[in-house]
Amino acid sequence: MLVSLFLVLAAIWQPADAKICQHGFVKYYNSCYWFSPKAMVATWAEAELYCNTMNSYLVIITSAFEDNFIRGHLRQKAQNFVFWIGANDLQSEGHVQWMSKGSPKDLNYTNWYPGQPDNAGGVEHCIEVRKEFGFRWNDWQCFHHAGFICEQF
Repeated sequence: MLVSLFLVLAAIWQPADAKICQHGFVKYYNSCYWFSPKAMVATWAEAELYCNTMNSYLVIITSAFEDNFIRGHLRQKAQNFVFWIGANDLQSEGHVQWMSKGSPKDLNYTNWYPGQPDNAGGVEHCIEVRKEFGFRWNDWQCFHHAGFICEQF
């Protein structure tokens, strides 16, 4: 029984290659993206772990083209209003880095909502995109429950 379960999971959760995405993922150039459904919300840390179970990580947005794809997809199909992305400043306040792919990586592209990040109340450290901000970037308290976006290369 355990072997059967493992075989089923292995068949479902194969890493994406340059041509094929896992079931439920959306292809854009050389990456595959998974957008959590309405019923699936998590803290930033929980979202990161969930993505890892699918051989992926919280999305790392590296260009305006990728950001426009994600924002367009969210505008058309999102069932949640807020989504976690893979950045935070938990290691060093005010120094936002991509944290979801193992080691910290500086941001080479940003799309902050005007006035963000603002670390409101001194407790906003994880980065999300929200509908009311046109799915532009905002810092928020990491313990809030939100949708999330996973990515595979």
